[in-house]
Amino acid sequence: MPKAGEAGPRRTIKRGRVSLAADIDTALHELGLNYSDFARVIGTAPSNVEKWVCTGIEPRSKFFVRVMEELGLDPADYFDLEMKQLGKAVAAARYRKGWTLEELAAKSGVSFSTLQKIETYDRRPAKETVLAICAALDLDAEAMLLLRERLPVRN
Repeated sequence: MPKAGEAGPRRTIKRGRVSLAADIDTALHELGLNYSDFARVIGTAPSNVEKWVCTGIEPRSKFFVRVMEELGLDPADYFDLEMKQLGKAVAAARYRKGWTLEELAAKSGVSFSTLQKIETYDRRPAKETVLAICAALDLDAEAMLLLRERLPVRN
């Protein structure tokens, strides 16, 4: 059993899972972590962990991948490209490849800071940026461009 802060064994939960919230709660129990301990490991407030487990609100993208990594869950089990936001789709695809943001930046030619902003919903990327990310991650460019079109334009 991994200690807090160590990546757990990767598990794919396909057993008719109820929700991400239930799987987070189960994984925390299996690892012997309470909300406060886990919050410390991933760098957030215990109230956020409690909110994810008790209300079913999903973690924001910047925590989503970290939660998946720490608990050994596969992000692909928790998102559908057509139903989720661009940032989560990029973060999950990057995680599946085992890449850091720095590695994706190098392979896509998109800056680290831009990728970080995309994954945390702080930026609506240009079409060219989406295409570069899709090429690097082997994602469906057409579906990703449709997601991009749904994002609000910020001034």
